[in-house]
Amino acid sequence: MTRLYTEETLIKFYYGECDLFETLEIEHSLENIPTINQEYAKLYTEILALSFPKLSPKQSTIDRILAYSRA
Repeated sequence: MTRLYTEETLIKFYYGECDLFETLEIEHSLENIPTINQEYAKLYTEILALSFPKLSPKQSTIDRILAYSRA
């Protein structure tokens, strides 16, 4: 029997918040059902992108700092 997982369930799995039975069930599905594996991979990438945001100042801020340092 194939079970469909919601994004919420896969997020719980990512953060280790599923019970043992659910964890084993999801791991089995990830190994054997390509569509679930692809959905989890997409979600994993999105979580990582949120975890490590790109932090850089706006170009106008850099220009102001450089202008001030020249003065």
